[in-house]
Amino acid sequence: MSTLDDLYAASRAPRRPDARATAALVLLAAGAAGCFELKSGADQAPDAGADGFGGAGGGVADGLGGADGDAGTPPVLSDQGYGRWCYALAPNRYDWYFEWGNADPCADLLQWRPELSIERAGLYSLTGLNHAEAICDGPQLETGFYWAGLTGDAALAAVFDQVSTWPARCLWLVSPAAMPIFDAPFAVDAASLAEHHVVAGYGFDFAVDPTTLDVTAFDQPGSKTATIVDRFGRDRSSAAAGNDADGHLWSMDEGTPIYAVADGIVVDSRDRDVSANPRCGQDGGGTSAQSEIYIRHDVGAGTYRESFVSAYAYLKERRVSRGETVTRGQLIGSSGHTGCAHGGSLLFTVTRLTNTIGWYQQTFATTGLGFGDNAQGGRVEPYGWVGANVADPWASFYRTRGVGAWSLNLWSGPTKTPPEAN
Repeated sequence: MSTLDDLYAASRAPRRPDARATAALVLLAAGAAGCFELKSGADQAPDAGADGFGGAGGGVADGLGGADGDAGTPPVLSDQGYGRWCYALAPNRYDWYFEWGNADPCADLLQWRPELSIERAGLYSLTGLNHAEAICDGPQLETGFYWAGLTGDAALAAVFDQVSTWPARCLWLVSPAAMPIFDAPFAVDAASLAEHHVVAGYGFDFAVDPTTLDVTAFDQPGSKTATIVDRFGRDRSSAAAGNDADGHLWSMDEGTPIYAVADGIVVDSRDRDVSANPRCGQDGGGTSAQSEIYIRHDVGAGTYRESFVSAYAYLKERRVSRGETVTRGQLIGSSGHTGCAHGGSLLFTVTRLTNTIGWYQQTFATTGLGFGDNAQGGRVEPYGWVGANVADPWASFYRTRGVGAWSLNLWSGPTKTPPEAN
């Protein structure tokens, strides 16, 4: 990185005394690596806050503090086949820097500019499809959004080209389209599905109230104000789907074996009182105590790790305890009819703890209220977003609310993927 100082000094536009400096781009390519900085003078830099830019300094939470601080460290899943990227802000919370492609891009940035704060850092696929986006604020508070879905680091480079002249700070998010680490939480061979009477119910809703989505933008027929939208960009508003659903529901016989989807550590295993919700425990067979298990899974470690929490609800039986290490395919309990369930079923949700609109590395904690934890803004669709030629709306439309994240296909293969509703 030593030559970057010289390149930047030669290319930086002059400051005007009463306005921001004109944006200047420096791109240094070295093999598969890329590095650039976009400088936009700090004379009138906006205040940091709950704006999707890491407000509180973007510091690195360890993901194990708060209510799950005693859970321990999960086993590390391999990050082989992934590159690393890093996005940082200067102390003025406006000038931003980005590097990708080498072994430790954050260390390079901090060696070059020790005063920087690392705001996001993670993994991208070296050979598969990646999504890269930059959400930028301009001098007049206008917003620019740039996205590319391309193979390898081409997605990152394509977005770089788009933001090179934008005189603003930008929030960067990069995500592989797939990270195949999960097996289905129940047996999905035809005989088992028939034996346990498994039927796919509702899935993840990308139109989160009060926002509606225009599904014609996803090359789908239907409403311009759809209230329920699935991962294909289809309007499901009139279907038997869950409005604002943040997970997947399957009906099945009570007592169906439920398995851990990947190696991880149990961050909570509990019965949660949901009696305050008028929709829960009111169908004659349910209970006010909802039985739940939460398991954290880490891909890679340290600065660039990608972390997820898989959650299993409506259980009849729990066979694991908080702090216990589990392996993929391990029996952790059985499906039930507890809490908000209407009949024997499993509610399965996935939360992304890293590189979301609202945070870099979230400290996950379960709560007794609402959706049961402090990280609903990081829920993702485990089948991935596949809407035609448009960025994942959950990762782009909700920035002002400080929520949203890229969904990615987490299933390890066709024979390990649970059925979903058509």
